[in-house]
Amino acid sequence: MMPGIDGFECIRSIRRRDPNIQILVLSGNPNPVFVSRAMKLGVRGYVEKSAPTEEILAALRTVAAGRIFFGRSIQPTVRKLQSSPFPLDAADRLSARERTVLAGIAAGQTSKAMAAQLGLSEFTVKNHRRRIKSKTGFQTNAELILHASQIGLHSQEGSGSPFS
Repeated sequence: MMPGIDGFECIRSIRRRDPNIQILVLSGNPNPVFVSRAMKLGVRGYVEKSAPTEEILAALRTVAAGRIFFGRSIQPTVRKLQSSPFPLDAADRLSARERTVLAGIAAGQTSKAMAAQLGLSEFTVKNHRRRIKSKTGFQTNAELILHASQIGLHSQEGSGSPFS
């Protein structure tokens, strides 16, 4: 983690200064949402920090030469992104509160239960649910739950609630 700035803002800042620069992401997080966002921002490669030194060096050489490189552990995520019927970037369109409600949906929480836990009215939670469906294009809870799982939104292990 970089102090004071997240990786995506750093990529955007670099791109503003030089749109043609070749960017390689060295990350500790292979989350599909992060990989998808990085790809949309035009990075040329993405490798996990824990990758073998040889793989990181190959990534540096490949990206410096203007080619694309995704680390061995990232390649399944890239294939999944390319073949998924669900737009993983739909999560980018959600507000922080909508992401919290989506996590609640994925955890099986009712609107009433989420409202009580979040200190909101049930009506407000239902409005968030409607906006989530509108922004993502998903209509069923099954689609929302699958999407939440794909983007890494789920309840915390053992807590039974995504809000604790």
